[in-house]
Amino acid sequence: MIKIYEIVLSLLLLNVFLLANENKENLKLLHKNHVVKKYQTWSGWQEKPLLKRISTSPKNIIDYIRIDNELFGYDGVPKRVEIDTAFKKDFIAAINELPTKIKQQMQEYLIGIYILSGLGSSGYSEHIYKDNIYHGGFIIFDQDVLSKLTANEWASWRINSAFKKSDDYNLSIKIEEPLTNTRKQAIQFILLHEIGHIVGLSTKAHPRTDKDDPKLFPYSAISWKSFDESIYDKNFKDRKNIKLYRFDKAKLSLSSSEKIISDLKRSDFCSIYGSADFFEDFAEAYTIYVHSVLMKKPYVLKLSYKNKVIELFKNPYEMKNLTHKKNYFDKLFSKTKL
Repeated sequence: MIKIYEIVLSLLLLNVFLLANENKENLKLLHKNHVVKKYQTWSGWQEKPLLKRISTSPKNIIDYIRIDNELFGYDGVPKRVEIDTAFKKDFIAAINELPTKIKQQMQEYLIGIYILSGLGSSGYSEHIYKDNIYHGGFIIFDQDVLSKLTANEWASWRINSAFKKSDDYNLSIKIEEPLTNTRKQAIQFILLHEIGHIVGLSTKAHPRTDKDDPKLFPYSAISWKSFDESIYDKNFKDRKNIKLYRFDKAKLSLSSSEKIISDLKRSDFCSIYGSADFFEDFAEAYTIYVHSVLMKKPYVLKLSYKNKVIELFKNPYEMKNLTHKKNYFDKLFSKTKL
Protein backbone atom coordinates (compact mmCIF):
# COMPACT_ATOMS: atom_id res chain seq x y z
CA MET A 1 0.00 0.00 0.00
CA ILE A 2 2.83 2.37 0.86
CA LYS A 3 4.51 1.74 -2.49
CA ILE A 4 1.28 2.54 -4.37
CA TYR A 5 0.92 5.79 -2.39
CA GLU A 6 4.52 6.73 -3.20
CA ILE A 7 3.97 6.02 -6.90
CA VAL A 8 0.78 8.11 -6.99
CA LEU A 9 2.50 10.97 -5.12
CA SER A 10 5.46 10.84 -7.49
CA LEU A 11 3.14 10.98 -10.52
CA LEU A 12 1.27 13.95 -9.04
CA LEU A 13 4.51 15.81 -8.35
CA LEU A 14 5.74 15.07 -11.86
CA ASN A 15 2.49 16.38 -13.31
CA VAL A 16 2.76 19.59 -11.26
CA PHE A 17 6.38 20.04 -12.44
CA LEU A 18 5.43 19.50 -16.10
CA LEU A 19 2.50 21.93 -15.89
CA ALA A 20 4.68 24.57 -14.20
CA ASN A 21 7.37 24.11 -16.86
CA GLU A 22 4.79 24.35 -19.65
CA ASN A 23 3.36 27.53 -18.10
CA LYS A 24 6.83 29.08 -17.90
CA GLU A 25 7.53 28.29 -21.56
CA ASN A 26 4.20 29.86 -22.52
CA LEU A 27 5.07 32.96 -20.48
CA LYS A 28 8.44 33.20 -22.23
CA LEU A 29 6.73 33.16 -25.64
CA LEU A 30 4.16 35.76 -24.59
CA HIS A 31 6.94 37.93 -23.16
CA LYS A 32 9.17 37.64 -26.22
CA ASN A 33 6.43 38.33 -28.79
CA HIS A 34 4.35 40.87 -26.90
CA VAL A 35 2.85 43.72 -28.89
CA VAL A 36 4.54 46.39 -26.71
CA LYS A 37 7.91 45.40 -28.21
CA LYS A 38 6.74 46.06 -31.78
CA TYR A 39 7.53 49.39 -33.45
CA GLN A 40 4.14 49.64 -35.16
CA THR A 41 2.41 49.72 -31.77
CA TRP A 42 3.92 53.13 -31.05
CA SER A 43 3.32 55.06 -34.28
CA GLY A 44 3.54 58.83 -33.97
CA TRP A 45 5.56 58.96 -30.75
CA GLN A 46 8.44 60.92 -32.28
CA GLU A 47 6.13 63.82 -33.14
CA LYS A 48 5.11 64.31 -29.50
CA PRO A 49 6.96 66.85 -27.32
CA LEU A 50 8.90 65.12 -24.55
CA LEU A 51 6.62 66.19 -21.69
CA LYS A 52 3.55 65.01 -23.61
CA ARG A 53 4.91 61.46 -23.55
CA ILE A 54 3.98 61.00 -19.88
CA SER A 55 0.68 59.15 -19.42
CA THR A 56 -1.15 56.48 -17.47
CA SER A 57 -0.37 52.94 -18.64
CA PRO A 58 -2.51 51.49 -21.46
CA LYS A 59 -3.91 47.96 -21.19
CA ASN A 60 -1.13 46.38 -23.24
CA ILE A 61 1.52 47.74 -20.80
CA ILE A 62 -0.45 46.38 -17.82
CA ASP A 63 -0.68 42.98 -19.51
CA TYR A 64 3.03 42.93 -20.33
CA ILE A 65 4.10 43.77 -16.77
CA ARG A 66 1.77 41.09 -15.42
CA ILE A 67 3.55 38.54 -17.65
CA ASP A 68 6.99 39.93 -16.77
CA ASN A 69 6.35 39.78 -13.01
CA GLU A 70 5.03 36.23 -13.19
CA LEU A 71 7.89 35.07 -15.41
CA PHE A 72 10.68 36.56 -13.28
CA GLY A 73 9.15 35.97 -9.86
CA TYR A 74 8.22 39.48 -8.72
CA ASP A 75 5.27 39.88 -6.37
CA GLY A 76 3.74 42.99 -7.95
CA VAL A 77 0.28 42.91 -9.53
CA PRO A 78 0.15 45.79 -12.05
CA LYS A 79 -2.87 48.08 -12.01
CA ARG A 80 -3.87 51.16 -13.97
CA VAL A 81 -3.87 54.38 -11.95
CA GLU A 82 -4.82 57.98 -12.58
CA ILE A 83 -1.67 60.07 -12.32
CA ASP A 84 -1.61 62.11 -9.13
CA THR A 85 -1.33 65.85 -9.90
CA ALA A 86 1.51 66.44 -7.44
CA PHE A 87 3.37 63.35 -8.71
CA LYS A 88 3.18 64.57 -12.32
CA LYS A 89 4.35 68.02 -11.26
CA ASP A 90 7.40 66.46 -9.60
CA PHE A 91 7.99 64.32 -12.67
CA ILE A 92 7.97 67.27 -15.06
CA ALA A 93 10.26 69.28 -12.76
CA ALA A 94 12.67 66.31 -12.52
CA ILE A 95 12.91 66.18 -16.33
CA ASN A 96 13.27 69.95 -16.73
CA GLU A 97 16.25 69.99 -14.34
CA LEU A 98 18.23 67.43 -16.35
CA PRO A 99 21.19 68.53 -18.49
CA THR A 100 20.21 69.52 -22.04
CA LYS A 101 21.99 66.56 -23.66
CA ILE A 102 20.04 64.09 -21.52
CA LYS A 103 16.75 65.68 -22.55
CA GLN A 104 17.86 65.54 -26.18
CA GLN A 105 18.64 61.83 -25.82
CA MET A 106 15.18 61.33 -24.31
CA GLN A 107 13.58 63.26 -27.18
CA GLU A 108 15.31 61.02 -29.72
CA TYR A 109 15.07 57.59 -28.10
CA LEU A 110 12.23 57.65 -25.54
CA ILE A 111 8.83 56.46 -26.77
CA GLY A 112 6.93 57.29 -23.61
CA ILE A 113 6.75 57.21 -19.81
CA TYR A 114 3.86 55.17 -18.41
CA ILE A 115 2.61 55.31 -14.83
CA LEU A 116 0.97 52.43 -12.94
CA SER A 117 1.03 50.65 -9.57
CA GLY A 118 2.12 47.11 -8.68
CA LEU A 119 5.20 47.16 -10.90
CA GLY A 120 7.26 45.04 -8.50
CA SER A 121 10.04 47.65 -8.55
CA SER A 122 10.21 51.44 -8.80
CA GLY A 123 11.09 51.76 -12.49
CA TYR A 124 11.38 49.59 -15.62
CA SER A 125 12.42 50.09 -19.23
CA GLU A 126 11.63 48.01 -22.30
CA HIS A 127 12.83 48.22 -25.89
CA ILE A 128 11.17 48.11 -29.29
CA TYR A 129 12.32 46.77 -32.64
CA LYS A 130 11.34 47.09 -36.27
CA ASP A 131 12.62 44.31 -38.55
CA ASN A 132 15.05 43.39 -35.78
CA ILE A 133 16.48 46.93 -35.72
CA TYR A 134 16.46 48.77 -32.39
CA HIS A 135 14.19 51.83 -32.29
CA GLY A 136 14.30 53.15 -28.72
CA GLY A 137 12.27 52.20 -25.69
CA PHE A 138 9.70 53.16 -23.09
CA ILE A 139 9.86 53.59 -19.32
CA ILE A 140 7.36 52.51 -16.65
CA PHE A 141 7.08 54.03 -13.17
CA ASP A 142 5.26 52.79 -10.09
CA GLN A 143 3.48 55.80 -8.62
CA ASP A 144 2.70 54.10 -5.30
CA VAL A 145 6.32 53.14 -4.51
CA LEU A 146 7.30 56.79 -4.71
CA SER A 147 4.26 58.20 -2.90
CA LYS A 148 6.14 59.03 0.32
CA LEU A 149 9.86 58.29 -0.20
CA THR A 150 12.50 61.00 -0.43
CA ALA A 151 15.53 60.52 -2.69
CA ASN A 152 17.82 59.15 0.03
CA GLU A 153 15.06 56.98 1.50
CA TRP A 154 14.31 55.52 -1.93
CA ALA A 155 17.99 54.87 -2.76
CA SER A 156 18.48 53.15 0.60
CA TRP A 157 15.25 51.14 0.22
CA ARG A 158 16.32 49.96 -3.23
CA ILE A 159 19.74 48.66 -2.22
CA ASN A 160 18.39 47.06 0.98
CA SER A 161 15.94 45.07 -1.17
CA ALA A 162 18.91 42.85 -2.15
CA PHE A 163 19.55 41.80 1.45
CA LYS A 164 17.70 40.15 4.32
CA LYS A 165 16.85 42.52 7.17
CA SER A 166 19.18 42.89 10.15
CA ASP A 167 18.86 44.54 13.57
CA ASP A 168 22.59 45.22 13.81
CA TYR A 169 23.56 46.32 10.29
CA ASN A 170 22.30 49.40 8.47
CA LEU A 171 22.98 50.09 4.77
CA SER A 172 22.16 53.54 3.39
CA ILE A 173 22.77 55.62 0.28
CA LYS A 174 22.91 59.40 0.07
CA ILE A 175 22.20 60.88 -3.36
CA GLU A 176 20.97 64.31 -2.24
CA GLU A 177 21.86 66.92 0.35
CA PRO A 178 19.20 67.66 3.02
CA LEU A 179 17.70 70.69 1.23
CA THR A 180 17.15 68.75 -2.03
CA ASN A 181 16.26 65.37 -0.51
CA THR A 182 12.78 65.14 -2.05
CA ARG A 183 10.60 62.74 -4.01
CA LYS A 184 11.30 64.77 -7.15
CA GLN A 185 15.00 63.92 -6.91
CA ALA A 186 14.18 60.23 -6.40
CA ILE A 187 12.15 60.35 -9.62
CA GLN A 188 15.08 62.00 -11.39
CA PHE A 189 17.60 59.35 -10.31
CA ILE A 190 15.30 56.47 -11.33
CA LEU A 191 14.59 58.20 -14.63
CA LEU A 192 18.32 58.50 -15.34
CA HIS A 193 18.82 54.79 -14.68
CA GLU A 194 16.04 53.80 -17.09
CA ILE A 195 17.21 56.29 -19.73
CA GLY A 196 20.64 54.73 -19.30
CA HIS A 197 19.27 51.36 -20.37
CA ILE A 198 17.81 52.90 -23.52
CA VAL A 199 20.96 54.91 -24.34
CA GLY A 200 23.14 51.82 -23.77
CA LEU A 201 21.37 49.97 -26.56
CA SER A 202 20.92 53.04 -28.77
CA THR A 203 24.66 53.74 -28.77
CA LYS A 204 25.63 50.04 -28.97
CA ALA A 205 27.66 50.28 -25.78
CA HIS A 206 26.88 46.65 -24.90
CA PRO A 207 25.06 43.66 -26.44
CA ARG A 208 21.30 43.53 -26.94
CA THR A 209 20.92 40.16 -25.25
CA ASP A 210 22.62 37.98 -22.67
CA LYS A 211 23.62 35.60 -25.50
CA ASP A 212 25.95 38.04 -27.29
CA ASP A 213 29.66 38.52 -26.61
CA PRO A 214 30.23 41.65 -24.45
CA LYS A 215 33.91 41.72 -25.44
CA LEU A 216 32.85 42.92 -28.91
CA PHE A 217 31.24 46.12 -27.60
CA PRO A 218 33.14 49.21 -26.41
CA TYR A 219 31.64 49.62 -22.93
CA SER A 220 30.91 46.05 -21.86
CA ALA A 221 34.40 44.96 -23.00
CA ILE A 222 35.85 46.98 -20.11
CA SER A 223 34.55 44.65 -17.37
CA TRP A 224 32.80 41.61 -18.85
CA LYS A 225 33.89 38.25 -20.26
CA SER A 226 30.28 37.10 -20.75
CA PHE A 227 26.85 37.98 -19.40
CA ASP A 228 27.45 35.79 -16.36
CA GLU A 229 31.15 36.47 -15.83
CA SER A 230 32.95 39.71 -15.02
CA ILE A 231 36.73 40.15 -14.91
CA TYR A 232 36.44 40.50 -11.11
CA ASP A 233 34.67 37.23 -10.31
CA LYS A 234 37.72 35.50 -8.87
CA ASN A 235 37.57 37.80 -5.84
CA PHE A 236 34.05 39.26 -6.06
CA LYS A 237 32.39 36.04 -4.86
CA ASP A 238 28.94 37.40 -3.98
CA ARG A 239 28.42 39.43 -7.16
CA LYS A 240 26.16 36.85 -8.82
CA ASN A 241 23.82 36.76 -5.82
CA ILE A 242 23.03 40.48 -5.96
CA LYS A 243 19.35 40.70 -6.96
CA LEU A 244 17.30 43.78 -6.19
CA TYR A 245 13.65 43.78 -5.07
CA ARG A 246 13.93 40.34 -3.40
CA PHE A 247 13.54 41.56 0.21
CA ASP A 248 12.85 38.51 2.45
CA LYS A 249 13.60 36.24 -0.54
CA ALA A 250 17.11 37.69 -0.89
CA LYS A 251 20.02 35.24 -0.82
CA LEU A 252 22.35 37.73 0.86
CA SER A 253 22.48 38.92 4.47
CA LEU A 254 23.33 42.52 5.36
CA SER A 255 26.42 41.26 7.16
CA SER A 256 27.75 40.06 3.78
CA SER A 257 27.49 43.60 2.40
CA GLU A 258 30.72 44.52 4.23
CA LYS A 259 32.70 42.15 2.01
CA ILE A 260 30.65 43.18 -1.05
CA ILE A 261 31.52 46.87 -0.56
CA SER A 262 35.17 45.96 -0.02
CA ASP A 263 35.15 43.96 -3.28
CA LEU A 264 33.29 46.80 -5.02
CA LYS A 265 36.10 49.21 -4.17
CA ARG A 266 38.59 46.96 -5.98
CA SER A 267 36.44 46.79 -9.12
CA ASP A 268 35.40 49.43 -11.66
CA PHE A 269 31.66 49.12 -10.97
CA CYS A 270 29.92 52.33 -9.90
CA SER A 271 27.54 50.68 -7.47
CA ILE A 272 26.55 47.34 -5.95
CA TYR A 273 23.65 47.11 -8.41
CA GLY A 274 25.96 47.98 -11.30
CA SER A 275 27.94 44.78 -10.69
CA ALA A 276 24.93 42.57 -11.49
CA ASP A 277 25.44 42.32 -15.29
CA PHE A 278 26.51 44.49 -18.22
CA PHE A 279 23.00 45.96 -18.64
CA GLU A 280 22.93 47.27 -15.05
CA ASP A 281 26.63 48.16 -15.20
CA PHE A 282 26.01 50.64 -18.02
CA ALA A 283 22.74 52.01 -16.62
CA GLU A 284 24.23 52.63 -13.17
CA ALA A 285 27.47 54.07 -14.57
CA TYR A 286 25.48 56.38 -16.87
CA THR A 287 23.22 57.47 -14.00
CA ILE A 288 25.99 58.16 -11.51
CA TYR A 289 28.10 59.96 -14.15
CA VAL A 290 25.24 62.33 -15.00
CA HIS A 291 24.25 62.66 -11.34
CA SER A 292 27.68 63.17 -9.76
CA VAL A 293 29.92 64.43 -12.60
CA LEU A 294 27.57 66.52 -14.75
CA MET A 295 25.12 67.60 -12.02
CA LYS A 296 27.72 67.57 -9.20
CA LYS A 297 25.56 65.73 -6.66
CA PRO A 298 26.69 63.29 -3.95
CA TYR A 299 26.77 59.52 -4.08
CA VAL A 300 27.65 57.95 -0.73
CA LEU A 301 27.09 54.31 0.22
CA LYS A 302 27.48 53.70 3.96
CA LEU A 303 27.38 50.51 6.01
CA SER A 304 27.04 50.74 9.80
CA TYR A 305 27.23 48.06 12.46
CA LYS A 306 25.49 48.97 15.72
CA ASN A 307 25.53 52.64 14.65
CA LYS A 308 29.26 52.64 13.87
CA VAL A 309 30.33 53.16 10.23
CA ILE A 310 32.40 50.20 9.06
CA GLU A 311 32.41 50.67 5.25
CA LEU A 312 32.10 53.70 2.98
CA PHE A 313 31.95 53.95 -0.81
CA LYS A 314 31.51 57.42 -2.27
CA ASN A 315 31.85 59.48 -5.45
CA PRO A 316 33.07 56.52 -7.55
CA TYR A 317 34.23 58.65 -10.48
CA GLU A 318 36.90 60.13 -8.22
CA MET A 319 38.42 56.66 -7.83
CA LYS A 320 41.38 55.62 -9.98
CA ASN A 321 39.71 52.27 -10.75
CA LEU A 322 37.02 54.06 -12.75
CA THR A 323 39.31 56.13 -14.97
CA HIS A 324 38.54 54.01 -18.05
CA LYS A 325 34.78 54.29 -17.58
CA LYS A 326 34.94 57.99 -16.80
CA ASN A 327 36.88 58.51 -20.04
CA TYR A 328 34.18 56.54 -21.88
CA PHE A 329 31.40 58.83 -20.65
CA ASP A 330 33.52 61.97 -21.09
CA LYS A 331 33.80 61.03 -24.77
CA LEU A 332 30.15 59.97 -25.06
CA PHE A 333 28.93 63.34 -23.86
CA SER A 334 31.54 65.45 -25.64
CA LYS A 335 31.46 63.73 -29.03
CA THR A 336 27.80 62.79 -29.34
CA LYS A 337 25.98 64.57 -32.12
CA LEU A 338 23.39 65.45 -29.51
